[in-house]
Amino acid sequence: MRHPTEDSRLVPFDLGRGPPVLLVHGFTGTPFEMRFLGTHLARHGFRAVGMRLPGHGVDPFALEQATATQWVNEARAELLRIGEGGRAHVVGLSMGALIAAILAADHPDRVSGLALCAPALRLNKVRTLMIGLSALRFFTPRLRFVSKGPSDLQDPLMRRRLPSIGRIPAAAVEQFSRVRTWARLALPKVQAPTVVVYSENDRTVPSAAAFECARLVGSRPVRMVRLERSSHVLTLDVERTRVAEEIERFIRALA
Repeated sequence: MRHPTEDSRLVPFDLGRGPPVLLVHGFTGTPFEMRFLGTHLARHGFRAVGMRLPGHGVDPFALEQATATQWVNEARAELLRIGEGGRAHVVGLSMGALIAAILAADHPDRVSGLALCAPALRLNKVRTLMIGLSALRFFTPRLRFVSKGPSDLQDPLMRRRLPSIGRIPAAAVEQFSRVRTWARLALPKVQAPTVVVYSENDRTVPSAAAFECARLVGSRPVRMVRLERSSHVLTLDVERTRVAEEIERFIRALA
């Protein structure tokens, strides 16, 4: 239940009626990352359920206590809860895309379609270095938290509205690495039709990660949607309407 003083941007949502779609946000993100997409889907005849991964929000100490197993299990529980006739579509952003792939591999009878947005199978050099440094926290407490830095969203309104955790716990970065490992093993087992959405302007996840996902996914063919101007959180950025329309079209074609 939502606390009356809780920031509405952090709260999970359940919008619309129709075939269910589970929306999974990214690492250090919140349901707000998926809200524009969820609202669009709800307006076009779908039930859009935006979950919040355990520990996620704006409290770094809460995120520090969360684990990869908790993230995947919470998403699994949501999938099994909302499935209409046992089935649902799953859309994930960044780490959420990896979790979505794990669900599709583990529950081929439950996932009708899979949309992977900026799948974080690989990271740029700075983010990769951060993961390497996270292991050193055992030797120096000063590396317990790493500054997240400002958002690189191109849309100024969304950049102002985006909630930010401020500091990233090194322990959580390690858990994120586990999700990446699990996703690599899961992708070849995916049977659901899949679309991959990526941006050439993504400074967090290189476009090579999108193509690697497409090569690894067990289902064929994988549809690729290329953006040119959006940052990593492409579900909120300047091409968000196109993202929403492409995913809606993909899901509707399956239905």
